[in-house]
Amino acid sequence: MQTPKIRWTSREREQVIVKAIELYNNGAKISNALPDAQQVLDADRQRPVSSIRCDMQLNKEVKVRAHAVIQKLQAMVTSTESKQPSPEPTPVAQNTPSLDSFVALLAKQFAQTFKEEVRLAVKELEHEFKVAKHNPEYKGDRSKLPRVIIIGLLDSQAHMIEKEFSNFDISCIETTRALNYFPPIADAYLLMKNFINHAVYEKYKPLPNHVLIDGGMTALRTWLSSKGAEL
Repeated sequence: MQTPKIRWTSREREQVIVKAIELYNNGAKISNALPDAQQVLDADRQRPVSSIRCDMQLNKEVKVRAHAVIQKLQAMVTSTESKQPSPEPTPVAQNTPSLDSFVALLAKQFAQTFKEEVRLAVKELEHEFKVAKHNPEYKGDRSKLPRVIIIGLLDSQAHMIEKEFSNFDISCIETTRALNYFPPIADAYLLMKNFINHAVYEKYKPLPNHVLIDGGMTALRTWLSSKGAEL
């Protein structure tokens, strides 16, 4: 007996698109983002994976809107930075702090400002797309896990690491996507030194919580098992 074809309502379609945009901008491939996104619907309202992947109009809309979200976030951050008042000259004390201390302080202030602006941007986007705030019960335990972005792994390596270190909320991003899109919010950005180009490193270097992994999978596992426990 042939399974009845499922046709989403406008509300259901919008729910899936909004979730797919979130997954796509956090590093998921479009071929995985849409099938995973429909988990927001009841099981009897979910379409076959092959049907979703073949829906070119739906795939295109997610990509276009995801890119628009990134552009809006970038514009808001740029606008905020341009409005920051010039800092008052700091009097020279007898015991002048080192240059490293000033750099660390500036990095901390930048990270705090960036975090606050993104939080405001997300609230604005939720209003724009008419999406209710996420229920904490929906996110499950992953919302409480340290968020780690890894750049430079192959798909097979990424699946292996995500499975081994389930105590982290890990997202693995391809080098090309990492270069072209705005960095998602995370507690740590792990850059695989031997598998990324100089442009990617220069883009993520200003982030105070970036880490350059000098080695392969063994070095990555060592960091997650040791330094990762401090996140």
